[in-house]
Amino acid sequence: MSETQFTASNDDDIFNSWVASEEERKQKEEERKKNSGNYQKREYEAIKYVGLSKEHPTIVRFVGNFVAEDLKAHRPNPTDMKFMHISKVKSDDGKNTFYLYLPLRSDEPEQDHLMWKIIDKVYAKDWVKDPATNKNKSIETFKIKHPDIYEKVNKGGFTEADGKWPYMYAKGWKGSEMLLINVIDRRDDWCKVNKHTKLISKNVNVTAEGKEYADFGVPAFGFFGPLTNLRNNFKMGWEKYDVVITKTGEKLDTVTNMFNGTAFTNPAAIAANLDKSMGISADEYKYISQEPALTEEELNYARYDLDENFRVTSYRTIDKYLGKTIQLIDAAVNEDLLSAGKPANSHFYADLQALVKEEAEAWAKEKAAKDAAQGIASEAAPETPTEAPSAPSFETMAPVQEAAPIVRTVSQEASGLSAEKLAVLKGYNELSTEQKSYIKDVVLNSDGTLNHIEWTDTAPSLLDCPKDMGGCGQLSPNSFSVCPACGKHFQ
Repeated sequence: MSETQFTASNDDDIFNSWVASEEERKQKEEERKKNSGNYQKREYEAIKYVGLSKEHPTIVRFVGNFVAEDLKAHRPNPTDMKFMHISKVKSDDGKNTFYLYLPLRSDEPEQDHLMWKIIDKVYAKDWVKDPATNKNKSIETFKIKHPDIYEKVNKGGFTEADGKWPYMYAKGWKGSEMLLINVIDRRDDWCKVNKHTKLISKNVNVTAEGKEYADFGVPAFGFFGPLTNLRNNFKMGWEKYDVVITKTGEKLDTVTNMFNGTAFTNPAAIAANLDKSMGISADEYKYISQEPALTEEELNYARYDLDENFRVTSYRTIDKYLGKTIQLIDAAVNEDLLSAGKPANSHFYADLQALVKEEAEAWAKEKAAKDAAQGIASEAAPETPTEAPSAPSFETMAPVQEAAPIVRTVSQEASGLSAEKLAVLKGYNELSTEQKSYIKDVVLNSDGTLNHIEWTDTAPSLLDCPKDMGGCGQLSPNSFSVCPACGKHFQ
């Protein structure tokens, strides 16, 4: 939690004029095993999110400075909006699942993070002549010559055995470009009571007892464009008005709409019917603030430190969980080069080892300086280090986990689902409280029928309801004895 006292953002006329180079952040939170005595486990704060919704408009006041979608864009404060690629991936052996956090791409490939160089190599295309058309066409060489390695990178280790939807929505090592922003949520008084901002999220599900399951941030694609247009249209910093966010359309046609709620709901605008353009009920206007700037109280709200809570995954973690696959990529690239009569020169894994060593040395120096400043004598390193998450480890995130026997705990009952969504689940009432808690969301078709059920990260492996035996084909955890979708019973 940031305890800094803030002043109003200065981005009215700046937008993104600053282009001060930003040094590549060294990953100092983890150590090589041989230097494990220097490792200090970090504590991350539990983050409160506000999710986008189709059922009602999301009404927020953005806080902090607006920042360009550029790796070199200057962020005056660690609480200012931040771009990051985030993906849920599996380790080399498939036994551990963790979140991979990568920075934006650099305009200069040689300065890119090592993982981007590896990803680019796997996705590299060659031009060949199509015998059917006698024209050149591009092909992904790795996909053809090394399909197993390509699939591991492209789907992040997830396979069809993990279930239809987890496999379909797996983003691979590349991940989705996400946008993290501190906001003041106007629909409830949590920010006011706790004197703290929330983070905006693509989706938040809340159980009956208040347990939140949230996506980390909002996808930059489809959100950053409307946000930039809104700011350009009103020529003022976003701390000066509440933003009304609505979502319209279905599936791939879903559109995010943003409006200056403060401007559209003042008396003059309402008299001119400008408020109608937002397409929301007048009952929602009570949530919209007419304050032309953050109040003194709001300026003093604590904000989430996005650099501390969302760190680029350390090289040590990449080595530990993806190192074997990176070695396979080197071997495959070198094999292709040798077969083409060229020298083998792929050395991603060697580069990774050098970065791990550099990271360990940097962390050791930082720890030594900190110990000296605090007058703490260094103690002998433990033989077995305690492995900490490579990124945030708060309740809304699944941390990196070591291989261990599965221990099931009883979760709270799921809620936050509308009556319309629950009505299509014919077997819902036969589920236990724990089983209900695994339901993250219910996605409906435009005609109100069930499209599919989304499951939480804690749900057991999924199996389909067998259509050849009269089932509906929907996926559900393999421990269920009844299909929540159609109500069919399993033996």
